[in-house]
Amino acid sequence: MRIGINCSRLMPQYKGGINSFTFGLLDAFARGKRGHSFVIFCGPRNRGMFRRFEQLENFELMQIDRPIPRIGRALFNRLPAALRFRLPHRQYNRMLNRGEAERIAAAVDVQYVPYGPMPIFPFPDIPTIYSIHDLQHVQFPQFFAKAERIERDAAFANTVAHAALIQASTRYMADEFAAHFVNLPPEKIVVIPEGVDIAPFAQASDHDVRARYGLPERFLFYPAQLWPHKNHITIFKALAELRGGGIDIPLVLTGARYGHSEDLLPFLANTHIHYLGVVPFRDIVALHRAARFLITASLYESSSIPILEACAAGAPVIASAAPAHVEQAQSLQMQLFPPTDATALADILRCSWDDDALIARQVAHNAEAIKAFTWERAADRYLDAMESLHRRSR
Repeated sequence: MRIGINCSRLMPQYKGGINSFTFGLLDAFARGKRGHSFVIFCGPRNRGMFRRFEQLENFELMQIDRPIPRIGRALFNRLPAALRFRLPHRQYNRMLNRGEAERIAAAVDVQYVPYGPMPIFPFPDIPTIYSIHDLQHVQFPQFFAKAERIERDAAFANTVAHAALIQASTRYMADEFAAHFVNLPPEKIVVIPEGVDIAPFAQASDHDVRARYGLPERFLFYPAQLWPHKNHITIFKALAELRGGGIDIPLVLTGARYGHSEDLLPFLANTHIHYLGVVPFRDIVALHRAARFLITASLYESSSIPILEACAAGAPVIASAAPAHVEQAQSLQMQLFPPTDATALADILRCSWDDDALIARQVAHNAEAIKAFTWERAADRYLDAMESLHRRSR
């Protein structure tokens, strides 16, 4: 079977979970033994991201994002959002992307798209699985401009209409998709958890990340882009409450600055907060291994790769009780707090910071439990779904 992975809209300058998710899965496909061949569909601006896969016998790159469709997308995006989607944009999309869709259909048997694509996108006449990573604009519309919400609604409607299957990372997300997309039957939703490559996180190294960044011996670690839904503010308030009681807990942050990050700048000037920005993967691994606790305060997630990485690295976890985190906590041990309750978080930190026995128990449990969340397992489940779709299409 020839499998297409449509990565044409991934951008090298973007630093976020979708890129990590996609490469984790691609690497697992490359390590697989089922004998399938893979075509990575890319564009001229991102082809370099996938060079290493060109060296593999069962992988090839195919460039599909050509100038005319790019110009057509740019013209479409110049229209005001309210007008853009009152026009027959699906017909415009078919006309603009017909050639790309036909090239994809001729090259592979099934296709996987690891993100929910924007409305102007090639939709080939072959079975396609899409990953939709969130419906955040529905749950937290205040974090999106009206134009963004309109575009996301149109994009997801097109995706669901074309999909043979929609992948959800948790049962919670599957239920949310079924409730929100009235034309999406439950049998077209497949739950495949995200994964982690355990080996690099589990191996000790001589990389001294504390010396590299001037960090204290013990610290909380929060790897997250500075998006508003990541809810850094609740952590800042909890740490301030603890400092008022004489307990100083340093916090290390990584991640790019995106929307509304300027609201956090006054907090980042605090001497107890070490904001490192975007750092190399090697440093992310070392920070997980050095951290006293991994913390995540997100208001909304479909799942959490940082939680999986922390468990693989031997870092205990404190997480907001967002539904996806609660679901992950059914398998992985972590301490949960109400997402906007800074006092509850402060209480957990006060009780746990020096509790070596609690940390040892959690780390020992998660060292075994994390084995159920490898990218290889995820890749096998994707391949099971693709093989089933291919058999039915034949």
